This record gives sequence, C-alpha cells and structure tokens, in this order.
Amino acid sequence: MKIVKAGYIFQRFDQKPIKNGLMIIEDDKIKDILSCSKDVEKEYIEQKNVKILDFSKYFILPGLINCHCHLSFPGDGTNAQDFIKKYDDNILSIIASKNAKKALAAGVTTLRDLGSRNGTVFSVKRAIKNKLIVGPRIILSRAPLTTTGGHMYYLNGEVDGVDEIRKKVRMLIKQ
Repeated sequence: MKIVKAGYIFQRFDQKPIKNGLMIIEDDKIKDILSCSKDVEKEYIEQKNVKILDFSKYFILPGLINCHCHLSFPGDGTNAQDFIKKYDDNILSIIASKNAKKALAAGVTTLRDLGSRNGTVFSVKRAIKNKLIVGPRIILSRAPLTTTGGHMYYLNGEVDGVDEIRKKVRMLIKQ
C-alpha cells in the first residue's frame, strides 16, 4: 500500500479541495481519498509495509484530458504539412511517443489524437498499453477523410466521391 500526503487534493470542479489530504493507493489504483486526522493516521499511516509519499506542500488534481491533438506533429509552431512530409512513418512514431511522454509529464492522463499518417500513433498506443514506453491513455483515429488537397490531405486521407469514401472507410475499419 502507498499513501500520498498532499497539502490539497482536488477531486471534482464542483467540490472544495481536501486540505491535508491523503490518497490511499493499493495495487496501483486509488482506493480512497481522505482528509488527514488522528484516526486516519492510526488506521493507515502507522501500519507496517506502507510507503508514504509526502507531497504536503503541493496540490494533487485529477489527470488532465487533451481532447484534440496530433501526437506526430511537432507542437512548436512548425508548419505541420512541411514537417509531416519531411519524415517517414517510423520517425513520426518516435516523435509521437516522445510527445506522449511529454503530455503525461505535464499531467495529461488521457488524450485524443485526431489523425496521423498511416496510423503511426496506433503503434505508440500499443507500446504504451504493453508498457514498452510511458504515456497517457490514447483515444485515436486514423487519417481524417478530406477531398484531394483538402484539410490535412498530407495524412493520406484524400477521397473524392462516394465510391472512394466507401472504399477508404472500409479500409480504415479493416485496419
């Protein structure tokens, strides 16, 4: 068991934070969040085999959610089209894994990637799931469908007409 002590623990936006909070963790899952008191200290902190992580000077808040990102983009203002054309899919997957790690370090525990070229972020998601790399939970889609030369065409989602859309959708579902 681990106990995390915090100056304040925020649970929900519509609740006041818990001052001098304790987060009880068992099997890598949060079991309980409590306000520290003598009874709580006796019940949890004084037990043997308890690891105490003291963040009494800090705030703890729920993981952040990024609802719109593209992990394989640089995120530094560089033109995405030029950047994507510069690298192959293997390098884009490496960039995506690096950006996923940065997002997690910034407190993002879930993010939604809204398109990458040739599914490069899918391999990153699998690597995180299999604990090969560190990153947040990823909800993703493949390349966005667009007309020839349309928005984000460089992610290989170009389609024109009903038949091409059907064919591309079937291919994406198959993948």
